[in-house]
Amino acid sequence: MARIVRSMALASLENDVLWDERDLTNSSAERVIIPETFGLVSEQLKTLIEVVKGLELDGEAIERNLNLTKGEIYSELVLSALIESGMKRGEAHRLIRGISEEAERSALDFLTALSKNETVSRRLNETKLRGLLDPQIILPFSDQIIDRALEEAKDKLEVT
Repeated sequence: MARIVRSMALASLENDVLWDERDLTNSSAERVIIPETFGLVSEQLKTLIEVVKGLELDGEAIERNLNLTKGEIYSELVLSALIESGMKRGEAHRLIRGISEEAERSALDFLTALSKNETVSRRLNETKLRGLLDPQIILPFSDQIIDRALEEAKDKLEVT
């Protein structure tokens, strides 16, 4: 259904070139595009609601999945901390990428690889690094993010 909805966007965009010359070529396409798109999106939303209602979270599996990257999942936080310390974004990005690749080649966890790097060590101490790679730093904000997303969705969909 999503592919069909996306294809409707193309037909709608093709109507844009004729916005100032309303004729049957616009309206004939719109008579199909508008109701079909709304119907398809409505069905997708109903399906999504059913999926979310039946969703069960497995905390242990989530923790295992978070640990699969051995800490590399938090590389963006380290990147931001390096930038805040005065490093240029491009330089910080290249540094983190290199450390990440080295960690994978050497089978090191990300924290160890970061700690071994002199450039990182000069800018971020061990305590700061451990804090950046601690999921408990990010997780408390997830409830706020989800609540905000739900509120925006409710406002837009006028759902109670």
